[in-house]
Amino acid sequence: MKHHIIVALIALSGLTVAGISSAAVPSTEVSPLALPIVVVGGGFVPPPPPHAYHVRYRPRYGHPPVYEPANQEPEYYHPPRPSRPESFSQLHFGVQDVGGSEHPGMVVGFRGGVLADANIKFGGQIEWRHRGNSASQILSEEPGPGGTTITVKRDLAKSSSDLVPIMGLLEIGGSRGGLMPYFGIAGGLEVLHLSAEDFQTGERFDGNFVGWGWQGWGGMSMALSRQARLNGEVFWNGAPDLSRDIHDPSGGSVRESVDMSGAGVRGGIAWVF
Repeated sequence: MKHHIIVALIALSGLTVAGISSAAVPSTEVSPLALPIVVVGGGFVPPPPPHAYHVRYRPRYGHPPVYEPANQEPEYYHPPRPSRPESFSQLHFGVQDVGGSEHPGMVVGFRGGVLADANIKFGGQIEWRHRGNSASQILSEEPGPGGTTITVKRDLAKSSSDLVPIMGLLEIGGSRGGLMPYFGIAGGLEVLHLSAEDFQTGERFDGNFVGWGWQGWGGMSMALSRQARLNGEVFWNGAPDLSRDIHDPSGGSVRESVDMSGAGVRGGIAWVF
């Protein structure tokens, strides 16, 4: 009798534990949206995640975004640099004559600026015109070795003039093509320095004269390469009133003026870059 009671208690306790377990454990029903489980080597391994993508946008209108695999290095987008206008420069040499008894003087100049169009230039130029002169007296002439003549001179006086025009310019033509004409005009400030010395009397003269001036020129340009050109031109420098104010010993002040107008020729090499 005792044996039967013990067996019954054991069976009853088993049913109770099973009921409790079934009530504590949630339902294992698989959702239709769940991913399948892959069994590998006796264990449960989830499937790999879907292939990842990252999005790269380019600031271009009318173009969709570009998708690239995540396992590739992204290509960084560099926006194009804004275009800048072409520049030009010119180095030239020449001679310029002025009114009066002064002989032509040497001219050295530089131009530079930008091309507003294929054949329209805006910029500036600076030049230096120099002329030196001296007066001397011949004292004697003697025969030298080899039939040469030795001349003995005495310097009586010397003088020099230095003209510096600083101008803005506009030039048309001469930037494209093989052989092309061009024309230009410029205006600005001109500074003149005059100096002289008389060795007999010891007198000296130094003066600076300033005024407004202008230049006009025309010439031909020939291509040397894609960027270099050879230019040759004739020009006119108009500077009729370069002046200065000086003190008058008798009282007040007076104005001195110099006319440096004159024609000249010059040539040089120009670059476009």
